[in-house]
Parts: sequence; C-alpha cells; structure tokens
Amino acid sequence: MKRLLLFIFIIMIMTDIAEAISIEPGYFSDPKMNSGTLSLNGDFASPDISYGIILNANMSNQNYGLESAVMKYVEYDDGTLGVRYAPIEGMDFGYGILLNDLSTTYYQPAFLTNEQCGLRVYYDFGDFVLEGVGTYSHLYGIRLKDFNFLNMNFGIECLSDVNMGSVEGFGSSATGAYVELPLTDEFSLFAEGASASNGGEGNLAGISLDYDLIFAYSKIKVAAASFNDRFIPGYFTSGYDLDPVDISSLESGSRRYGSITSFDTGIMGWIALNYMNESYTDGGSANSGSFLITPFDRLSISGFVKELSFQDYRLIKGKDSNLVGGTIEYKMMNGIYTSLNYKKSLVTEDLNLTDEVLKPFETYYFKIGFNY
Repeated sequence: MKRLLLFIFIIMIMTDIAEAISIEPGYFSDPKMNSGTLSLNGDFASPDISYGIILNANMSNQNYGLESAVMKYVEYDDGTLGVRYAPIEGMDFGYGILLNDLSTTYYQPAFLTNEQCGLRVYYDFGDFVLEGVGTYSHLYGIRLKDFNFLNMNFGIECLSDVNMGSVEGFGSSATGAYVELPLTDEFSLFAEGASASNGGEGNLAGISLDYDLIFAYSKIKVAAASFNDRFIPGYFTSGYDLDPVDISSLESGSRRYGSITSFDTGIMGWIALNYMNESYTDGGSANSGSFLITPFDRLSISGFVKELSFQDYRLIKGKDSNLVGGTIEYKMMNGIYTSLNYKKSLVTEDLNLTDEVLKPFETYYFKIGFNY
C-alpha cells in the first residue's frame, strides 16, 4: 500500500513537468519466479537536451534484477557535439575487424536495466569526426572517421577492455585502420587492418553495395579476412565478455582465412531485415539476424537471433549458446498499448566462464501502457 501511494504521488509530480508520461502495469516470468511490476515512464526535453526516466516498483519482494530507477536515455546534440547515454544497438567500428554489431541489450533480461546502457560521444571537426563509446562492461573505444583524401575515406580506431574480459590472452587493447574507395555512388571497395596488444593481427578486404530507391533500400557487404594465431576478427563484439573466444584453440603459428558477409534491406518502412554470417577456416561459422515488421501503424513485431558459438573458437558450443529475443507491440485507441517481450540469454555464477555454469535463461515480460 505504501508503494502504491508513493507511486501515485510521483505520478502527480511528473505529470506537471514531463512532456510525455506513461504508466505500465507488467508481469515478469522466468524459470525461477513470477512477479508483478508497476512502472512509470517519463520523457523530458529542453532546447538542448532530452532524457527519459523509468521508475519501477517490484510488487513481489523477490529480487530478479528489476531496478527501482533506470535512466533509459540522456541525449544532447547540436549537430557538432553529440552525447547520448542509452542502450547501444548495432554499432560497428570501421568494417568489423575489431567491432561488429555491438549491442548491449542482447544478453540482458527482457526489461531495461542500467547495465544495458552505454555512452556514445561524437564531435564533428568538419574534416573528420571523432567518436567515443563506453559500456558498463568496461569496454571503451575511440575512433576517427570520415577523413577524406584523394576521394578515399579513412578511419582509425582503438578499443580497450579495462577489466581484461579475455580469459585466453587476446589482449586488453587493439588498434586498427580502414580505407574506403568509392567507385560509383552505390559501389565501393574497402580494406581494414588491426593489431592486438598480444601480438595478434588481422586484415580484411571487400566490396560494398548500397542501393537506395524511393520505396526500398539494400546494403550488402562481402569481405575476405586473414589473421594469425593470436587474432579473431570481430573479437570485441556483442557477448564477448560473457562468452570470450578461446585463443588457445588456434594452432600455433598457423594463419587462418575466412569471410564476413552482411545484408540489410527495407521496404516502405514496413519491413527491415538484417543478416550477418561469419565463416572461418577450421573455426566453423556463426550467424546473426534481426527483423522489424510493421504491417500497419498500430502493430510492430521485432526479433533477433545471435549465434555466439563457433566450432572451435568459443568456450560455449552448440545451440544453447544462441541469444534469441523478440517483441510484439500493439497500440490501442486512447493511448493504450500492450507489449510482450521475450529473451533467451545466458547466465553464469562463475567468473571462470566454463561450460558447466553458463546456461540458457528465458525471460518473459508482458506490460500494458497508458499514455498521458
């Protein structure tokens, strides 16, 4: 009763100062427990900055990771300087030799937590753009991009893991550089190289096709990769801190080859699809994909699959290491909406990250929202 009265009091205050506010009764379920939730969402804006806050009330007194206050985003952007604190989704550095599809939401619960958020900062110097990123898992990166010379586009990147998430000695940091040569408005060639602090080095080269029509678009990238026995392409990517690549599985002194292919397409704002495949010599392959379907304005369906396991390069093997998630949202009349969120991630109780303690973990989160 005290929680409900406090919740009503906060609603009365936020209604006067928030640009948008919603109340969300919800229901959370996982293999161990079920619980009712009550959430209050507020969005605020000024000429220079906007931010959103979620206040949660756990109605069951069971601790399942629901935080009482979550800063869902803070953003400042004047066109030259941009600062955004929010969940990071689909972020790449260069063409993916170091960082490919960084998403901080893949291996988190079905509801939003502060640890799903990360900080992205950019500054546009005119001739080039400086960009930085940082996550709760202490992965930090900085890159210089969009530097144009002789009709070629150059970039430099650096990534560092302060907590040394690698258990097999990839190194705490890595640096790379890339170049893109546009041949036409739609077609270009690119190459990228990188080295890690453990002595690993890798390279890739490929082609990019970007075709944009009025009602549809398609983006295709195909690259060939080459790397030594101390390097894995895309090592600093989603879930690596949970499921790090086992460098020791690479044969000492040998050189590996592989390919990275990605495909994005969209039609009339109704459908957006993404697919990526990584395939390596003696390392198997990994696939990932996502989709967003909006058959009509009131209904949206989205989902993703992220395959973390390679045949030899990762600690976890098999289908249980796949991350899966999805959301179905329907907007009713008078500002009422409902959504069902599902996610299968991995949990561990052992810092050594061994096969025995990493298990698939499914969560469901259903909510009804009322907009004011």
